[in-house]
Amino acid sequence: MVKKTMNHLLKFNKFQKYILWDFETENVRLIGKNRPWQLGYVIAKGDEIIKEKEEYIFWEDLNVSEGAARVTRFNLFKYKEVAKFNKEILEEFETYFYNPEYINIAHNSHNFDCFIHNIWRTELGFKSDYSYLNKTIDSNALAKMIKLGIKQVDRQSWKQEMFKFAEYVEKGLKSSIKVLCKEFDIDYNEELAHSALYDAQKNLQIWNKLKTMIDI
Repeated sequence: MVKKTMNHLLKFNKFQKYILWDFETENVRLIGKNRPWQLGYVIAKGDEIIKEKEEYIFWEDLNVSEGAARVTRFNLFKYKEVAKFNKEILEEFETYFYNPEYINIAHNSHNFDCFIHNIWRTELGFKSDYSYLNKTIDSNALAKMIKLGIKQVDRQSWKQEMFKFAEYVEKGLKSSIKVLCKEFDIDYNEELAHSALYDAQKNLQIWNKLKTMIDI
């Protein structure tokens, strides 16, 4: 039943389950041991939000760079007050993340967030596991495909195509959350941007637009 549902075009599937997620990390680039300190995710069914979660991930030796702190408005005092034991956060998150009933969606998942998730796992002593990428959509990559005139993405080639276009660069081709919100007339608050849950919420709104523009 799940397999059949997930092979339907997603623009017509009102029952498909999604998890849309975002991380805030110690560094703004994918360098070294760049651990996540904030996780935000939205659980949705079709266009309907079922659950929202924002978690602060505890690390004894957290080291947020000056650039990352500035972009995310990182507050060390707030972090120390609300951060939780991070194994429990990971385990709850992964009950959705690896569940075959859910399609995973993130902005820059294939050139950033998937590696951050793996760093988190390995830091806690778990094995690397990228198996979820077969059911993951990178909304950044997908937006580029649409702007380049691609009309269809077969499920069997999701992972390959998402990696290909995640790295694709062309002058004038812009696909950030901020740009897409403006193009789709979605409210965008600069003061809330780069907070994990807010970005995941905006990405759900973006996804609901993108899925009508391409057969996927």
